[in-house]
Amino acid sequence: MAAVILLLSSVASAQEPLRVQLGTFHIPLLVESATEGRFVDVARRVADEAGVALEIQFMPTQRTRDAFLQKELEGFFPALAGTLSGDYSATLPFSTKRIYAYTLKDGPLIHKAEGLAGHQVGFTQGFTYPAPLMSVPGTIYEGVNTDPQNLQKLLAGRIDVFLGDEISTQGNIRQLNAQDVILYDEARPLAVLPIFFAFQDDERGRMLTRRFNEAIRRLEADGELWRIIHAP
Repeated sequence: MAAVILLLSSVASAQEPLRVQLGTFHIPLLVESATEGRFVDVARRVADEAGVALEIQFMPTQRTRDAFLQKELEGFFPALAGTLSGDYSATLPFSTKRIYAYTLKDGPLIHKAEGLAGHQVGFTQGFTYPAPLMSVPGTIYEGVNTDPQNLQKLLAGRIDVFLGDEISTQGNIRQLNAQDVILYDEARPLAVLPIFFAFQDDERGRMLTRRFNEAIRRLEADGELWRIIHAP
């Protein structure tokens, strides 16, 4: 009888999913909490497809990155190559961060970094921007805490341009009912940055990377990830 109980216990343990702890941080619309946001939905769907039980830790941006660097977290998302130091194992991209220059209807459509020259440019503190966008000669940069603050400044004429991404910024523009007033060149982003899951660069982290990659490939093949991220 003891042998049977031991066998059943072993089978049950073998069927339990692998448990993984990932960190994340606030991004309007995309990561609102440990349970809400389009990237959170993506993470849970990818983990489910990979046979992983996911625990998400929601922390301030830099705290998340520091916790990963100090190996207090097995991984985190959304990760961008330009924000990481040290060794890490990166999955395939599950999305991209497309950065645009948002201007008022009567302003110029800017699609190159040099087009920012001579303008007052708003940016959101804590977000990641490529260095060439933040070092254009003759440009005045003004940082605030949130996208909505930047959009309000743009609408009030206190800045000429706002550097924002596509998904969360568009969501905020819709909330302000400013779709016909704030414009951007949809076909020509200033930068396109791959977004991925970062894991520790060790045996377990590389194993998780492989499992997540397989899941991402399957979910991308049928368009499910795109539908989650771009839901109305």
